[in-house]
Amino acid sequence: MKSFALLLAMLVCTLLYGQQDTLALDVEFSHPGGPHEGTFELSLSAPNGAAIFYSLDGTVPNNWSTPYTAPILVDTVVIIRARAYLNGKAGKLATRSYFPGRKHTLPIVSVVTDPINLFDSASGIYAKGYHAAEKYPYFGANFWRDWEKEANIELYETDGTMGINQLAGIKIFGGWSRPLAQKSLALYARKKKYGKKWFKYPVFPEKSMKKYKSLILRNSGSDFTHTQFRDALLTHLTAGTGLAIQAYRPVVVYLNGQYWGIQNIREKINKAYFETNFGVDGENIDLMEHRDDRREGDRVHYKALKKFLRLHDLAIDSNFAYVQTLMNTENYKQYNIAQTYFDNRDAGGNIRYWRPRTDTGRWEWVLFDTDFGFGLDSKTAYKTNTLAMFTNPNGPKWPSPPWSTFLIRKLLENPTFKQEYINQFADNLNSIYHPTTVNHMIDSFQTRIRTEMPFHIERWKLNAEAWERRVNRMREFARLRPHHIRQHLIEKFELTDTAVVTINATLQGHGTVQLNSLTLDTFPWTGVYFKGVPIALSATPDFGYSFNGWQEGGTESSLQINPSGQETHTAIFEKNAHSPYQAQVVINEICYTQDSARNSGDWVELFNRSDTAVDVSGWLFKDGDPSRYWQIHPNTTIPGKGYLVLCRYEGTFKTVYSDTLLAVGDFDFGLSSNGEAIMLYDPQQQLIDSVAYLTEAPWPVPEGTTRVIGLNDPYVSGNIAHWGVSEGNGTPGSINAVYQQTLNRIAEEERQQLMLMAGGGGLVVVLLLTVMWRRKKKRAA
Repeated sequence: MKSFALLLAMLVCTLLYGQQDTLALDVEFSHPGGPHEGTFELSLSAPNGAAIFYSLDGTVPNNWSTPYTAPILVDTVVIIRARAYLNGKAGKLATRSYFPGRKHTLPIVSVVTDPINLFDSASGIYAKGYHAAEKYPYFGANFWRDWEKEANIELYETDGTMGINQLAGIKIFGGWSRPLAQKSLALYARKKKYGKKWFKYPVFPEKSMKKYKSLILRNSGSDFTHTQFRDALLTHLTAGTGLAIQAYRPVVVYLNGQYWGIQNIREKINKAYFETNFGVDGENIDLMEHRDDRREGDRVHYKALKKFLRLHDLAIDSNFAYVQTLMNTENYKQYNIAQTYFDNRDAGGNIRYWRPRTDTGRWEWVLFDTDFGFGLDSKTAYKTNTLAMFTNPNGPKWPSPPWSTFLIRKLLENPTFKQEYINQFADNLNSIYHPTTVNHMIDSFQTRIRTEMPFHIERWKLNAEAWERRVNRMREFARLRPHHIRQHLIEKFELTDTAVVTINATLQGHGTVQLNSLTLDTFPWTGVYFKGVPIALSATPDFGYSFNGWQEGGTESSLQINPSGQETHTAIFEKNAHSPYQAQVVINEICYTQDSARNSGDWVELFNRSDTAVDVSGWLFKDGDPSRYWQIHPNTTIPGKGYLVLCRYEGTFKTVYSDTLLAVGDFDFGLSSNGEAIMLYDPQQQLIDSVAYLTEAPWPVPEGTTRVIGLNDPYVSGNIAHWGVSEGNGTPGSINAVYQQTLNRIAEEERQQLMLMAGGGGLVVVLLLTVMWRRKKKRAA
């Protein structure tokens, strides 16, 4: 009866006040929401003497609610919802949450909603309700229903900055974690229902996205009573493999002012996720889950893929090549390796895959919900032969039914893919899944929430010692798993044994060695591979250096090695000789920022300080990115004592300056306005000149919106002390203004000396100095 009365009251309020026009009657709060050092009195105000009504329990206030008459003491957590009324008209609903006292070390998310939306037996999404089964997982309970309720969502950074404060929809989220005391919530921004289409805030600082259609407040799933970060950790281990994963950020949650412990903000895998992360049209994708359950688009393309796999032998390379046009086999390989390494026992159930609905769109996989991995419920899970489980053609309905192992079993029919699978697994075990790498990340994730965990543990009656034990169990899994996985690979693919391979280089920091999928730049490096499974090596020197063979024999930069035991392969890198043109051509003037009204694009002027023309065809212009360079066009020559300008945009440059200047372009990278290293090489990658400029002292800092620096004297080139500010827009194609100023100063000093000596009768000396002066003027010209 009580619930019915509340619902009736809400209905009456809606009829009486829900359709009123919203006025510009915003309630003003004397203090911003969020964390505060101590207690204070909160004052509310509204324009034009409007009356203010408020609530402190999450209910939406109306003009039957508590009228505001005096400041409110904030000496504990306070959630206040307020609305102004004037002449029967209602202003906007305003919500603020205040957290005086303890300073959290994690951001705060406050969820404020009418209490009946959460815990009411008839309509509360957190409640079991009237129809729940007696036994776990209480099917029929309210939290199993797809009910969405209105709530206000606030996000505060640890420094008190408010990132989000808006109305949104909330739903209980997840599968078997729904019956847990702390439940996951999905948050939805909806323009029509709640006023805003997006959560416009960079929720995850490491990502470039600044808005999100929906978010998840995740309770860590099955890991709720274990570590609180298992799924986030495991999926983030695969960063860089190309797998789609959800961003992660732990926060402290308050639910209607009650401390609700740590939950993890995660991206929601829906249409908007693929729009913001992959730049595709979310309305034009196929998104599937589990066996072939459709979430977006249709099943047509995936069914065609499965049919082809059933009817064709993938040991035939042409058949395998066709499959690669339908699915990203590299992506799936990484997905399967991750699930196998993690020993994620729920991999047969939590499968999600997608493709853009285009002619060339291929299927790729999303790695998510890995909570069962890394020994969630077993101290010896590191021993489990998950590889055999996930390639079993007759597995049980859970966790590895035959349909869930079908793809990998078919792909492994192809000998090349099988070899690549073995080597990719070895690469990952030697890098991203190496015990040192994994345990470092475990330490980082645990440290991030350690300060807050005692409060979370107290809130949910957990055990602090158990938390430490379970985190340490993950560390043990990371340490012991590689050995057992290697034995499983040997058993599955009938290999003989492992081999220890060391890669070295004669010069540190001046070249890389590609080993299968790994780019090695720190030496010596050691990894474990398999006898009889060839590995690929390729040596690449840095600019200005050359590869001169392998110390153990062989001159080709790329080769295949069949590991046979314990062996070392050393790349010989040597520094190239200086270019014979090093004394002739110098970087003379640099323009790295332009006035928007006169935007020529970045440019660099070269000066040939010799009397002889220099052919610069094929010369290489570089910035600080090792992988990036631009090659000067054929038949390009700098005359003796002449200039050549390298342009970001040749056409625009000549429009701004002059089309008669000797200028070439377009180099396909910009010069940083925060400082840059630029280099000039001959076609043999021999260094001619380089400059590493900064845009702050002690380097010269031009004023204004166009910034150009030039050599004070191109015959004495170098760094810092030899560079000055080129006034205005610079002097491309002619003598530097700063050099001309230097010559003028020297000439004036000599002229003054001449006058003094002439006054003393030193005629011969005057004549000599006059000759010197004329020579300098000729040099400048």
